[in-house]
Amino acid sequence: VAGLVARGISERPELAAYGVVYLAPAILALWWLRDDSTNGRGWTTLLLAVTWAADIGAFVVGSWV
Repeated sequence: VAGLVARGISERPELAAYGVVYLAPAILALWWLRDDSTNGRGWTTLLLAVTWAADIGAFVVGSWV
């Protein structure tokens, strides 16, 4: 579907379709984690916060070095 949508926009619509295949497992995992009955939203928030903190920390250290 993404390939058909991107046909008129992108030079390589197969990359748009590959993006859907690449992101689908991660989105499904986050959806599954969020719907967990034992504080799923808290775990999802923690996962995103740790990821963002690590990314920002790597940027700061990389800029400093």
